[in-house]
Amino acid sequence: MVVSLCDGFGSAYAAMQDMGFQISEYIAIEEKHERRLVAQAHIPEYSTRLGNDVSRVTEQMLTMLEGCNVIAVLASPHSKDGR
Repeated sequence: MVVSLCDGFGSAYAAMQDMGFQISEYIAIEEKHERRLVAQAHIPEYSTRLGNDVSRVTEQMLTMLEGCNVIAVLASPHSKDGR
């Protein structure tokens, strides 16, 4: 399992696949609907079960991940111009 904050188009998934990681679930948190659509189209393991806004992820939500094999937590900063 991978958790990707401010995921964008899911490029981290592609990079991890290229490096040979086995990803059972790719939990992406991304605000922009268009970016989620692109990522969902090419990532079979795509999940939004932690929502679409990193500022709304709570400790209680993270308890869903207890006992899961999380192999990476990734983050990409928001750009100031919103791109």
